Amino acid sequence: MAVSNEASNRTLKRLTDSEFESYQENGFIKLSNLLSVEEFSQICAEYDDLFARKQEEQGKMEAKWKGDWSKDNSKEKTGKSVLSIHNLQQHSGVFTKFITNSAVLDCLEDIIGDGIILHHTKAHLKPPREGAAFPSHQDFHYFPYRDDSMVAVFLHLEDTNKQNGGLAVFPGSHKLGGQENVSTVPGVYFLDQNKWNIENGTKIEAKAGDIVIFHYQLVHASYPNKSDIPRRMFLLQVAGSNDVPLTSQHRSPGAGLVLRGRAMATRADLDMRHIDNSTQ
Repeated sequence: MAVSNEASNRTLKRLTDSEFESYQENGFIKLSNLLSVEEFSQICAEYDDLFARKQEEQGKMEAKWKGDWSKDNSKEKTGKSVLSIHNLQQHSGVFTKFITNSAVLDCLEDIIGDGIILHHTKAHLKPPREGAAFPSHQDFHYFPYRDDSMVAVFLHLEDTNKQNGGLAVFPGSHKLGGQENVSTVPGVYFLDQNKWNIENGTKIEAKAGDIVIFHYQLVHASYPNKSDIPRRMFLLQVAGSNDVPLTSQHRSPGAGLVLRGRAMATRADLDMRHIDNSTQ
C-alpha cells in the first residue's frame, strides 16, 4: 500500500496530522469520543435486543473460524463459539444511523477520500468464558479491491483487552500487500500462524465506544474470551466509491450504497435495475 500524492496533500476534516500520519505508517488508528453518549447507548441497546431476538428465533449465527489454523485447536485453548449477524442496517435504523454518522465519515474521508461506499456490516459476539479466537489474517483475501482502498471500522461495545477477546494487530503489515493464504479450506483464509503469531502483535486495549479503523491488508487477529462478560463488537467495512471489487465473493445486501461523495462509475442502465440472476 503506497501513500498517494492525493492523500498526502489532502485537507483533513477530522483527524489531526499526527493521527493521519500514524494511520499511514501503521495501518490502523484508535479513536475515542466519535459517538455521543446517547448514540452509543442506542447502539448497545439495539445490539443486545437483536441478538436476543435472533437467538430466540434459533437463527444460524455460529461463526467460529474454520480450518486447522492452530497447532492446538482445542476448545479449551481457542474457545468454541462466536455468534455473528451480518448486514445490521437491514435489521434496524439505529445501525443505519451509525454507518452514516458524520464524525465517522469525516475520519473515513480523511483516509480514503471524498467518495465512500458501503461494503458490509457485521457484529461478532464472543460469549463469556468460551468466546473463540480468530487467527491472524487479512480481510483482503475475502474481498480484494483494485485500488486497495478498503478499511474496517471496529466499534468496541465494552472495555476490551486480551482477557476478553480483544484485537491484536501487526503495525505496518499493510505495506507488505497480500500475504500467503495457507488455509486448505475453500473460502476460508488465514496466514501462517508461526510467522504471524498473535503474541508478537500489538494488543489493542480499548474503552467502550472506542473505534479502531484499519486497512484491509493489515494483519490482525483476536484472542479467545476468557472473561465473565461477553465481548461485543460492530464492524463496518467501506471502500472508495470509485474503487472496483475484483471478485463477487462476499457481496452483501446494500453493498455499493454511497455513504459520502459520488460513485462516478455507477451505470444508469434499466436492464441492471433489479438484483436477480439475469443481471449478475
